[in-house]
Amino acid sequence: MSLLLTLNDSSTLDAFLIAPHNNQVFPSILGLATDDGTTVDVEIQLSAQGAGIVLSQTNITVGPGGSTVSVHASSPSLVRDDTTLTFLVGGVLEGSISLTAISNPRVWFDGRFEVRFATGQGFYNDPRGNPDGTGRGWMWALEGEPDFVPADSVPDRIEKPVGRVIRFHNPVAPRSHVPPIGVFVKAVEGEVGGTKERFTGGDPMVGAAVNLGPNTYFASNQPVNPADRTAGRLPEERHGDGEQPLALFQCRLGDQFSGGSKTGAFVPGTTESQSPRNPDFRPYAQGLTVLSPGERAAFPFLSLGEFSTQRVNQLLSEFVALKAAGQTNSVEFRNLRLRIGHLLPLLDQSLQNQIIADHGPDGVTRLVPSQSFGWGQREIYRGMINESINIQPNDSSILSYFSQFPSFHFLCVFFNFHTDEACGHCYGAVDPSQQPPTL
Repeated sequence: MSLLLTLNDSSTLDAFLIAPHNNQVFPSILGLATDDGTTVDVEIQLSAQGAGIVLSQTNITVGPGGSTVSVHASSPSLVRDDTTLTFLVGGVLEGSISLTAISNPRVWFDGRFEVRFATGQGFYNDPRGNPDGTGRGWMWALEGEPDFVPADSVPDRIEKPVGRVIRFHNPVAPRSHVPPIGVFVKAVEGEVGGTKERFTGGDPMVGAAVNLGPNTYFASNQPVNPADRTAGRLPEERHGDGEQPLALFQCRLGDQFSGGSKTGAFVPGTTESQSPRNPDFRPYAQGLTVLSPGERAAFPFLSLGEFSTQRVNQLLSEFVALKAAGQTNSVEFRNLRLRIGHLLPLLDQSLQNQIIADHGPDGVTRLVPSQSFGWGQREIYRGMINESINIQPNDSSILSYFSQFPSFHFLCVFFNFHTDEACGHCYGAVDPSQQPPTL
């Protein structure tokens, strides 16, 4: 017989409790079950005590259907795993859990996102971008893909949905050979004896899907199409690249936490303002900066040249196969040709020349490439979640802790965006007590 142990319905391999805050404690649910159908009497002992731990009971009958015990910290830990619970059956050790009582917790998330929008020198609300590489900008929609924006695409109010949505899940028109998107809570971080420690288990929020709002977008809103300017169709706000807010911002952690950012009232007559509302707590970018050594270590990736070479080889394989099958007039063939053309300028010159020599007769040519600063650099967004906050803790101790607070610091770092994918990587944090750092 073995005991099956869980904490808040999660693995106990990286378990934590939350230390008291403002005289409030945060119970967790310790689950016990037998793995062979038997029913046994279990004694729970506290040993190697570092943090103060309170159990609702220390003797419990456990069967295959499981039993639960409430447990909470009454004081913080001084070092990680300084407190151990042991489980005895008939005086024989049948299991143990190492616990850490953390203070000032925050959640960290990361993953891949999708965003489809005209950028670079392309008009911000161009519905297709620059697919053939002869116009403005370095982002493009492929044949058969939906437009980037709806017909009414000018954000004359910051409350107006205008497409260009940043998606953390459920991508639109995903392209071949592009890894899936998805952003999830990866860890809970807290203070332990003056240091920061991360835990990848012990709470159901670890692994929860993270989402922005259904209409959240990068609100640079420039350059403006001259036709829009002539017609008086102007955005309420306009910002330089790397300085824009996340407009229509919301943050959601699973289906148990959501909130947005307070903004002031509309000022009549305001157009193309860098400060359209007062107050404005939306996350704003803080410029375009190089990834730190810590970020590169945490999120290793190929160089832009290596990535481009690998992707071109993948696309060429499809391209050649379609030609051999007589499908040179297909949408798929034309889209592959465009994608290869946009990648070509980032390859070694000799490889470029060889591909042009081999496939130029089929229309392959050099087009506008993805910009290198979107790959090896980052945009850091910081703001506040302080409006329309809804928290349903259920069995999450971290959300029970969060429910004490009226506002939260929000961090999200976007990097490794590539126009062949319309996707990139991001990581970030939600913290009620202090502004989270970057890696």
